[in-house]
Amino acid sequence: MCCTAYNCKINWFKILVDRIKNMSQFILIISTVIRTPFDLDSIKKAITGFSSIIEWSQDLDDTDKILRIVADEDISKKLVQQLERVEVHAILLDVFEKRGGKLL
Repeated sequence: MCCTAYNCKINWFKILVDRIKNMSQFILIISTVIRTPFDLDSIKKAITGFSSIIEWSQDLDDTDKILRIVADEDISKKLVQQLERVEVHAILLDVFEKRGGKLL
């Protein structure tokens, strides 16, 4: 079946939207030990090495100094190893998978 340029654009857009809906994001919850501003700088340096990180935040008011990361893939083990390399003690608490806006 032949499609007009308009129909082809609509089909392509629908395919793109379907792919986005099915894409997974991973939310990593990591407990860290931060004692100095240098520790926070070390976390920043460790995180910049991961291109799959979409966003991150650090709760400095919490006693566990929770690091929350949203990434396109599950990088939890590699990230904890990288944090340990830059001398930031880190414990992975949980990983959640979010697909199409829903936590699984």
